Amino acid sequence: MTYFTKPAALPIINPGLKSGAGMMPSGAGRPSGAGMIPSGVGRPSGVGRPSGAGMIPSGVGRPSGAGRPSGAGRPSGVGRPSRVGMRPSGVGRPSGAGRPSGAGRPSGVGRPSRVGMRPSGVGRPSGAGRPSGVGRPSGVGMRPSGAGMIPSGAGMPSGVGRPSGAGRPSGAGMPSGAGMMPSRFGRLSGAGRPSGFGMPSGAGMPSGRGDMSVEGTIPSGPGVISQPDRRPRRILIFVISLLLSVYAASAQDLLTYHNRPVKTKKDWNLKRMQILDSMQAAMGKLPARDARQVPQVQFLDSVSGKNYKRFTIKMLVAESEHITAYLYIPSGKSKKYPAMLALHETSPIGKQSVDGQDKNKNLAYARELAERGYVVIAPDYPSFGDSKDYDFAADRYESATMKGIFNHIRCVDFLVSRKDVNAHQIGVIGHSLGGHNAIFVSAFDSRLKVVVTSSGWTLFDFYNIGPASQKYGGRLGPWAQDRYMPLLRTKYNLDPEKTPFDFDEVIAAIAPRAFFSNSPLKDSNFDVKGVKKGIENVSPVYRLLGATDHLQARYPDSGHDFPDQVRFEAYQFIDTILKK
Repeated sequence: MTYFTKPAALPIINPGLKSGAGMMPSGAGRPSGAGMIPSGVGRPSGVGRPSGAGMIPSGVGRPSGAGRPSGAGRPSGVGRPSRVGMRPSGVGRPSGAGRPSGAGRPSGVGRPSRVGMRPSGVGRPSGAGRPSGVGRPSGVGMRPSGAGMIPSGAGMPSGVGRPSGAGRPSGAGMPSGAGMMPSRFGRLSGAGRPSGFGMPSGAGMPSGRGDMSVEGTIPSGPGVISQPDRRPRRILIFVISLLLSVYAASAQDLLTYHNRPVKTKKDWNLKRMQILDSMQAAMGKLPARDARQVPQVQFLDSVSGKNYKRFTIKMLVAESEHITAYLYIPSGKSKKYPAMLALHETSPIGKQSVDGQDKNKNLAYARELAERGYVVIAPDYPSFGDSKDYDFAADRYESATMKGIFNHIRCVDFLVSRKDVNAHQIGVIGHSLGGHNAIFVSAFDSRLKVVVTSSGWTLFDFYNIGPASQKYGGRLGPWAQDRYMPLLRTKYNLDPEKTPFDFDEVIAAIAPRAFFSNSPLKDSNFDVKGVKKGIENVSPVYRLLGATDHLQARYPDSGHDFPDQVRFEAYQFIDTILKK
């Protein structure tokens, strides 16, 4: 889930204005609903402005002739209602900043009646206030001009204000978008509008009438603090925060199981099983097997190499299901060797490519690991090498990917059965096709203690081979070929949003076991941006399980390849895990 934090407290703009600094011209009232005090911030019953809070400073009277004529003020005890556009409680003009001599309204002239004010000296009829505790309903703003207002000339009698507690309820300000603060953002007592939360630039009062100018700033002048409009910055910060939260959503999902947080290893085991179920939804079910039943193996030939002997073998993995593979045995005298499962790329010659028989010599990792003292098995994947004529329509699997997983698990069964192999020191390595197959089999077989994948994956959202994908029916079409996962087409319509698993989840299912990814910057098949995002998503899982050093990735400046430097770094990583 994504959480959002409350916005920080915002700076206050001093609302004290001098004549000429955004004040209304004589006789020009505010339009209805413009510049009103937000919901819920009226003065308590019977409380006028405190001395210095918008009043003429103590001891400073109006110049002779500049005040209201006798009888032209408000009735005794009646202050302005909070809803008529007064400054917030406690915030007035700075001390000494009263109107200059002669700058008040003309004698006998109050605010025009058209803005909802009662004429000077006219109050509500007796008993016509709101009942105690009754304000406007929540979410109800001000009445439009002339709508429900006391008619001109029909005001309260002298001394009659609102009953105690009859202000608006909290949250009952003007509707959001009417130039006021949004409903539920009422000002606190003594607070002006926060910067950026007033009327939209150019909206509300005309320029010069005490509101935002078209540039979005309070007009400068005596007694006014001019501040820039900070709304664009706040919007940018909000958008960035939203993107970061969305970016982190996958990582959050990996540590969530049925809407509950994953906090322990026991929780994670449940989540891991959920991931395996999701993989099988796209690949088909993993067939049951008896791991104690050792695969039958026939040795066909042998070749001596540098510090090893290589055998070609034929293995029965299940009834009527045979595969061929290379088996490398070191020439040393160790009683128990670590072992590796080596999976080949998309090459017609299959297992021969990892022996260095293909044109790309950077992919001879089966032979190179044998030279380093590992027992290595390198099988053909269906439709490659000796299995080039494999009939996918005639087998019992729902995908070739699952057939490959089953074959590879049986290869591990064979390694475990050998007396010259340490059953607790087995890993897997692969490039391209072999790279993602190494990830898949490791998710299902926890006996594989270290996984090396080269140019083998990116998140599905980042997978794109360009125009060539059109011949497969869409961007994910290559994954839905017969030799991969056709259910992605027939069941999920090549829709990434419907695909039940992604690579970050599969890699997370491998945790806390060691994982090394070679992901070149210029790989045209597996976009490195999707790899980096996937590694970031998986990192919290490895952290939860206390194995952050087991998650490694390298990003060489190359294309779809396994360069020497990174490849030998991967071998060293394997050594640290399997040759302890």
